[in-house]
Amino acid sequence: MSYLEERDVDLEQSEFDAESAAINKVHDLAVLITPAHKRFLNQLDPAGHREEELAAHFEEMGLDFEESGMAGLDGLRLLRDSISELRDDQVLLLHIG
Repeated sequence: MSYLEERDVDLEQSEFDAESAAINKVHDLAVLITPAHKRFLNQLDPAGHREEELAAHFEEMGLDFEESGMAGLDGLRLLRDSISELRDDQVLLLHIG
């Protein structure tokens, strides 16, 4: 999430901020992603990111491992695909922890 925030992709803010706050009182980090987040689809496209850049970010956070860059690209792909499939009446709950 911090990698995306550094690139002006804020998935943590939504019309369900109060609900997110309530969930986060009990769980580590939970994010409610809505169809409004589809505005970030282009920025979530793995083709717009470099594996080396993602690996460097993980390393800065102390989370470096051999395939971190590839894992980051896979995560971007999963986020983009999941958000793109959201219907207007759906919310994606992303729990990080």
